[in-house]
Amino acid sequence: MNVDPLASMRCWAITVELGGREFEIPALPAADWWPVLVDGDPGRVLDIVVSTPEQDLDGLLLDGKITGAELGTAMMDAIEQATGRSFHATFVLITVAASSWPVIGGALSQTGFRWDQQSIGAALDAIYAVVVGNLEKDNR
Repeated sequence: MNVDPLASMRCWAITVELGGREFEIPALPAADWWPVLVDGDPGRVLDIVVSTPEQDLDGLLLDGKITGAELGTAMMDAIEQATGRSFHATFVLITVAASSWPVIGGALSQTGFRWDQQSIGAALDAIYAVVVGNLEKDNR
């Protein structure tokens, strides 16, 4: 799995282009990204895109100035930028974590991991470490 280490080091704003305009997703910690990603629907990224009266994302969507394909690509790109890994790897880790939350959440709590301060990339790194650490040595 290819991972961009910078995604684990800090939270940063992400810019997405839709309908010929740039929109920003503010620098958000893992606690804010988690509910967006856990549903497995890249469209949920729209919930955290900043839209202003001058940059009315909802209006562009309703007017059909943004295609479904353009929207899907932009949302997947935003997820990959924020997490530092492929869209597929992100959702595999999210799914594993959600289905094994008592073990993974407990292990992360014991380490003092701060979802409200760390990036989503760091959270996925921590989840990966817990999952791999719990595998038998031959399966690692």
